[in-house]
Amino acid sequence: MHGFTMLEALLSLLILSIVIGATFALLNMVNKQMYVLQDENVAEMEYVTFDNRLRNDINESVEFFFKDRKLVLTKYNLESVEYSFKNDYLLRKSKSIIDTLRVKTEQISLEKEDYRLKITTQLLRKKINGYYFLKDNQSNDINKKYFD
Repeated sequence: MHGFTMLEALLSLLILSIVIGATFALLNMVNKQMYVLQDENVAEMEYVTFDNRLRNDINESVEFFFKDRKLVLTKYNLESVEYSFKNDYLLRKSKSIIDTLRVKTEQISLEKEDYRLKITTQLLRKKINGYYFLKDNQSNDINKKYFD
C-alpha cells in the first residue's frame, strides 16, 4: 500500500483551488459581459420601437402640432397621439395606451420651411440624428392619389 504524503496532498489541493478560482473568475467575467450585452440590446430595441412608432404615427396623421418638446399628431380617424420628449425618456400617449420608452433625446427642432422634425438621440454613447417629415393631410393625399 502506497499513500500520498501530506505535502503531495496539500500541493494537489492548492492546484485544485487555483483551477477552481480561475474558473469562477472566468464565469463571473462572462456573466458581467452578458448583462452589458443585454442592456445594449434593450437600448437598441427601445430606439427601434420609438422610431417605428413615430414613423407610423406620422404617416397616419392629418394634422400635427409641435411646441415645447411635445408633438401631437392627429390621425385621419381623429384619434390623437402625443409624444412628450424628456431628456432620459419619452412618453407616447394615445387613446388607450401610454408607452414610456427609455430613449435619450438631446435636441428636438422643427424646421418650418419643409416641416422637417429633427430629433437628436443618444444610443450607446453615439448621437443619432433622425429626420421625420411632417405634412398636414399626408394620409389624405396618399388616399386621394391611390384610391380615388
